Amino acid sequence: RHKNHISLLPPPTSLLPSTHCHSLSLTHTMSLFKTRDWWSVQQGINEEFHSTSLAIGNIDNEPSKISTDKIVTGSFSGILRIYYPKASESNAADLLIESNLGHPILQVELGRFVPNSKELAIAVLTPRKLTVFTVASKNSDMTGGSEVFASGGGASSQDQSSQIKSYHLVEQYSHDLQRLAFNFCYGPFGGIYSADYICVQSFDGQLAFYEQDRLGFAVYLANFLVPGTIRYFRPLDAFLTFNSEMKIECYKYQTLKASMGSREKDENLSQGGKRVQVSWSVNVGEEIYDIRIARYSRYLNAAQFEILALGERSLFTIKDNGTISSQKRLDYFPSCMDLFTNADDKGQNPKHKLLIATHNKSLHVYKDPKLIWAAGTPSVPCQVRVGSFGGSPGMIVMLNDTGRLSVNYLGTDPATNPVPIMESKEFNYAEIETEHRKMQAIIRRARQAGRQEPDQKLVIKAQVPKNLDRLQQSSHTGEEPVRRATIKLYIGYTGERTLENISLTVQLPEPFTTIHKTIEISSLQGGSNRTPVIVPLMVMAPHNVSVVPHNLEAKLMGLYRGENGEPRTTTCKFMLPLILAGSIVPQKKSNTEHKILVQTNQPPPPLEQLFGDCFEGDANTQVGNSLTYKYVNGDDVTILVSKNAGRYRIQSNSFGALLLLVKELIRRLTDFFAESEQPFSASFPEAISFHDYFQVIETHFKCRRQLQKSMNQLKDRAHQFRSIQKRLLVRFKDRNPTPLNGMDLLFQETHNQLIQLSRIIEEQQNQLNDAQGQLTACTELICLLISVKHQMDDKETAVLRSHLSPVVHDNDEHGWEEVVDAGITHLLRTTLAKNARESGTAPQPLTMEKDTKKLQRHLALMYDRISKGMKIYVPPPKKTTKKKAPTKAPLSGQ
Repeated sequence: RHKNHISLLPPPTSLLPSTHCHSLSLTHTMSLFKTRDWWSVQQGINEEFHSTSLAIGNIDNEPSKISTDKIVTGSFSGILRIYYPKASESNAADLLIESNLGHPILQVELGRFVPNSKELAIAVLTPRKLTVFTVASKNSDMTGGSEVFASGGGASSQDQSSQIKSYHLVEQYSHDLQRLAFNFCYGPFGGIYSADYICVQSFDGQLAFYEQDRLGFAVYLANFLVPGTIRYFRPLDAFLTFNSEMKIECYKYQTLKASMGSREKDENLSQGGKRVQVSWSVNVGEEIYDIRIARYSRYLNAAQFEILALGERSLFTIKDNGTISSQKRLDYFPSCMDLFTNADDKGQNPKHKLLIATHNKSLHVYKDPKLIWAAGTPSVPCQVRVGSFGGSPGMIVMLNDTGRLSVNYLGTDPATNPVPIMESKEFNYAEIETEHRKMQAIIRRARQAGRQEPDQKLVIKAQVPKNLDRLQQSSHTGEEPVRRATIKLYIGYTGERTLENISLTVQLPEPFTTIHKTIEISSLQGGSNRTPVIVPLMVMAPHNVSVVPHNLEAKLMGLYRGENGEPRTTTCKFMLPLILAGSIVPQKKSNTEHKILVQTNQPPPPLEQLFGDCFEGDANTQVGNSLTYKYVNGDDVTILVSKNAGRYRIQSNSFGALLLLVKELIRRLTDFFAESEQPFSASFPEAISFHDYFQVIETHFKCRRQLQKSMNQLKDRAHQFRSIQKRLLVRFKDRNPTPLNGMDLLFQETHNQLIQLSRIIEEQQNQLNDAQGQLTACTELICLLISVKHQMDDKETAVLRSHLSPVVHDNDEHGWEEVVDAGITHLLRTTLAKNARESGTAPQPLTMEKDTKKLQRHLALMYDRISKGMKIYVPPPKKTTKKKAPTKAPLSGQ
């Protein structure tokens, strides 16, 4: 690329508009101004431009002592333009050439592309063609004389004041491309003297090398997916590319030339060509917009060069051996960059400075490693260049994607409004102290009052039916209809405005389901007189479940936006009907394996009065002193009532099935005797046996062990399967076929084992889910028995449930057993510790044990200490503040 040694200085005063301009030096401290337009033009209508649509240089090769740079642009509409800015205001004479090539212009560059010539030419890349043009000028005599043609901008002997010079493009040669082109780079490949070759990169990874007017060779890059930026590195005679793996790769020219062996991508090895070897590769981890070869860092000697890579959030400095020397994190999104040198920089290889344009409409100038100048831009440039115009070096040329082309300098407008002189005012410290105390009092009152909820809020109420929906039995399948209950949700808003985009999320306990777990309400009108919106919610209990229902509490959360746009939530909790989880069936006498006795201080009411909503059909059915309830999963529970005393025995063949009936019995008895003179109380007089609970824990632990063993076997078979695949691929790619030696049979057998293990793991995961549901119900029951039997308050119950957690969650790192064992061990070392030696032991890491004996021992020890009267929660002592004694004021003179 043709470059000038320039400095970012404003043009002379005679070329500037009537504005004040600072004589800027790059050694000044950073200031934020705006770039000033010296010359600008809007190109075409509805045309689009890209980062490769701009080039600057003396394209007409006009001999002159002062720099005569021209601007070359090419749009996606196929229009090539050449501008020559000569004054501070643009006019029609500044447009030298405007030619429609008929195809989208992907890239334009200036270089020595014409054979046997050192003059500059234009290389234009379209999707299917690479064309090289030169610019010829024609001097026309305004007085009617003859026309004088000049190639390369030669001067005519006629008077310049009576001539008009016109320009036109001359096509030197062109190449038809077989592949769809993406971009190209150029340079003296192979160390050629005074000439530039061209390398075109296609969308499928082909690099085609053109030695000016003839095709040299073509190769394909390995592991290619999408094309990226490409740049020629002259000191190494290599090419730098960026691929889809977020890597910058370096390919030597001689290596690429030696790898040519075919014209097709998949035949590079079959027709004698060598595989393209990468010289080095570096992973940058983000998209790279542009790559430049520069002398940017301060530590470089006179003969060293380095690579600058501009990423989407970083600027990478890479050495010529492929190691990253520095990475500068940018606090903005860059759009393009350019390198420049000051005109006063002396030496053969002066240091470069960096110019970066951003999407924040700003222009940053860097001198390693500091930002030395910043200025605002009117738009986001897609390409920026530095050139010499109007006899002044250091002019900045910017092009945006809509076609606005401008030549800018760094300057400011004079100050029109002088800074007023503020009158000095003495501070009244007494008033400041008074105001400070008032503000502290306001802050103190606000903290004591706490955060108050606004009056305008979303109100959700649920109306739960007592009976199920009437569903007809299917005559085709003969299956029993699904148990379903429709709950009416009343949604209202106490404010006066209209709420929009309200989202209702439903959370149901297992095994209950609903069709729509999220309900969207587009708008809701507020007001106290408005009728609330009724939303039906259908809750179903399927029959083919293996999890016993252990909870009936459902939760509904509404999400909406407040008055100021802040997100707000409203929660509504309601109890599902007990008839949804099962129904009353004829009594069974075989379910006596697990029993719980509940002692109350009130005479027992009739069972049909307590559980009247659970009868299907005739609600006046007499059940006597016993009642059998059957869940949807098939488990049944029987309640036996004493005739004289208020005793209830709940029994079942499943230990987890007792939970829901025990909680419902206590809740319904509490509601039934709410208005009696004597407060209702319930207790569990019998000792709590942990034998059944330990069996449930052991079953859950065995399911985890089996699943872990199967997962390890699956990993081993998968590793074996991949190894066999690799060996078979090597055998199939070998030119000389060799026998498989039964490897295909081993491959098929391994695949069958993978399928079989996958099915086993799926079945074991279902078993683990069932064990988790059973363990959840049993843990809830144990916590309920302990809290009621030992009369724990709400705080103690919460501490117990946080350490003996009913929430069962297993993952690859640790499971429920390890978490609960750690929680109970913490209780035994803190509030339930007998002496200081137990409190001083260090906690152990969470690791999966071989069995559950340690957990069972800790559970038994915890309950033994609770039953002996030790508290699991000790409230912290209240803080008492001592009032200071008043001090006597000192006497005057002391």
